[in-house]
Amino acid sequence: MSEYLPEGRLSADPSNLHKMSSPKLLHEAAQAGDVLEARAVMCDAAHNLTVDLGCMRGVIPREDGALGIRDGSVRDIAIISRVNRPVCFTVTEFRTDRSGAEYAVLSRENAQKKCMESFISSLRKGAAVSSRLCRSTRFPCRVSSTRRRGSLSEWTFERWCAQRKMAGSA
Repeated sequence: MSEYLPEGRLSADPSNLHKMSSPKLLHEAAQAGDVLEARAVMCDAAHNLTVDLGCMRGVIPREDGALGIRDGSVRDIAIISRVNRPVCFTVTEFRTDRSGAEYAVLSRENAQKKCMESFISSLRKGAAVSSRLCRSTRFPCRVSSTRRRGSLSEWTFERWCAQRKMAGSA
């Protein structure tokens, strides 16, 4: 079984970088169906992601941008929000643009399917998995007030934590 890591963990891996160091090695990775990772640098008006592969440009078409885009269960923000962030993908084919430069057509959806079939589907309750904190921000949230049974109050997460700390020390 392959190891599936959160997006952002594979970018600096020497094996990943090596496979993208030349067009020949990238073609070999495509034939093997390897999951690679690189930074998405742009999203165009049609929501296609452009990825910097080092040795050439890669394009993730909108339909291959995320699992669930095709059937509408996932919104386009799942693609747009990946700009300037690492994305995992497989290379599906190679094409030539108008200027004669070769570029790779990539699929993030295929990489997600591979992960789902080989890794996520085998997880059981209580399994420990490698993860990555995506965002840590202060935000208002709703939490149950311990003083007013059954009512909800708008509190900030920080205030809620302070309240929990005080309740634990009493």
